[in-house]
Amino acid sequence: MDTDFQIKEHLFHSGNNYLEDLYHVAEGKENQLWLMTNKSILLYDTNTRLIRSFDSHNGLNLKDFSAYSCWMDINRQLWFSGNRGIAMLDTENFPLNTSRSPIIFTDLLVNNRVQHPLAPESVLKQNFNETRTLSLNYNQTNIAISYTCSNFIYPDNNTFFYKMDGVDEEWIDANNRKTVYYSNLRPGHYRFHIKAFNNDNMFCGEKEIEIIVLPPFWIRWWAFLMYAVIIYLLIHRYVIYRQRKQRLEHELHLKQIEQQKAEELNHELQLFFTQVAHEFRTPLSLILNPLDEIQDKIIHIAGVQEALKLIRRNAQRLLALVNDLMDLRKIESGTDKLNLSNFDFNDFTKEVYYTFQGIAGQRHLKFLLNLPNTPIMATFDREAMEKVLFNLLSNAFKFTPEGGEVHLSVTTEKTVESKSILIEIKDTGIGISPEDVEKIFRPFALSRKDLHGNISGSGVGLSITRTIIEHHKGTIQIQNNPPHGTCIHIELPWVFNPQYTISPTIIDEEDVRKEDIGQFPLKVNLLEKTILLVDDNPEILNYLKKELGKSFNILTATNGKEALGMLQQQNISLVVSDVMMPEIDGIELCKRIKQTITCLISPSSYSRQKP
Repeated sequence: MDTDFQIKEHLFHSGNNYLEDLYHVAEGKENQLWLMTNKSILLYDTNTRLIRSFDSHNGLNLKDFSAYSCWMDINRQLWFSGNRGIAMLDTENFPLNTSRSPIIFTDLLVNNRVQHPLAPESVLKQNFNETRTLSLNYNQTNIAISYTCSNFIYPDNNTFFYKMDGVDEEWIDANNRKTVYYSNLRPGHYRFHIKAFNNDNMFCGEKEIEIIVLPPFWIRWWAFLMYAVIIYLLIHRYVIYRQRKQRLEHELHLKQIEQQKAEELNHELQLFFTQVAHEFRTPLSLILNPLDEIQDKIIHIAGVQEALKLIRRNAQRLLALVNDLMDLRKIESGTDKLNLSNFDFNDFTKEVYYTFQGIAGQRHLKFLLNLPNTPIMATFDREAMEKVLFNLLSNAFKFTPEGGEVHLSVTTEKTVESKSILIEIKDTGIGISPEDVEKIFRPFALSRKDLHGNISGSGVGLSITRTIIEHHKGTIQIQNNPPHGTCIHIELPWVFNPQYTISPTIIDEEDVRKEDIGQFPLKVNLLEKTILLVDDNPEILNYLKKELGKSFNILTATNGKEALGMLQQQNISLVVSDVMMPEIDGIELCKRIKQTITCLISPSSYSRQKP
């Protein structure tokens, strides 16, 4: 019989908790076997293979049954004895609890807090047993579910099995335990199942509840949609940024190329302009110097002197314009660097003042000078500052009518932070219109006729003046001087640097008045000295040879290379050289003379900037 019904397989399997001594087996109704062990009576169904146990927990008051103490009578009543007496069991009419008692969810704990329906912060919107879907936040992942079965016949013998879809792979036997715990549930959808069996191991039913653990807002679908949109916008913006950057880089590259080409063109134009201006000055020199000789020889011919003066004025104007333009180009290109030296600004201003006193007398103007009582030792480019004062005073004299006044004033100003030299030039001339004040420093912006009948200026003097002052880190302002005239204010930083040499100053008024510009004393024994003239222009060479040949021995060369060869062979006292020449220019020639010539020679160089 054990082979047929496999009693051992069910009774002695470790999962059935019936590891007891089997004392007796009796056949009951159809498909039923009654088994007696040392502690309980078992009912085994051979079809369903269910085992029902009867002991002291469900109505049987006997314990510790004796071996061979079980007997079944003719009425199929089973008699057996135990430690407390004898018991009888009617196998034919033995009632079993077959009612299907429903399962009830009793309590819910979330993060160890009991949830009450409609309570603040509760996850329950209604009674827990009536809830079909439970929704939890991402931080409500520790839950405890309590349940029971409505079978009240030996309720402690009710048994349960549970399973959580998504967590448990198989059904878990909870025996008679009525609470199940889950912790750290991940966001997702779960379904909790619970099955119950009553005291007679009859199936009571199954109940389930859906549990949804919501993800945090940053990993929900709409959050990922936002992330995707943001990433798309970032990528889109980055692509636009890269395209714009590449376009700007391309445009910048094109502008750099254009600027480079413009600079190259400007350089070529400046070089061409310098060369052309240089070539202009050569014939102008050949016009002015012979013109002076002609004027001295034909002074009595009627009408000729006036014509010669007209020619001279226009030639001088053209030469001055060329000189000013070349100075402006040098300053704008940055090649004309400041040649700084130390000098007394008071004495320097007096020199300029004495120079213009003769012009003031000729034009019947009152020229006044105001200087501090103490010396003003300062560091400036003396020649550049001379150009500034000459330009400004020339304009003041030019546009001040006879009987007017021109004031030149120099003062100093000291503060805690800095020291300044203030220069002020006032006149009682025709003044400047307000619209012209803003453009007066532009090259060629204004060029008006002299009130005293002389020719007008080149139109670049004030532009050169402002550039020189700015190179000295100063400022210049021009305004009308009510009721008439113009007032010019210049502010220069008062700096004295001992490392520069001190320039000598000639302030004797009589010496200045007697000085004849363009002539110089020659304290030498003339005919014993030899001068080497170096120029690639034969007309200049012939003219200079003719003029200087009266007093000196003259040698000529057409370029620097030829001049160096002659210096090795001849005893030459003075070298007068042009700057721009083929083979070797004048600057390189002077350098080589200083490096290679060991005899007593006084090398010199001239430039046609001052004919």
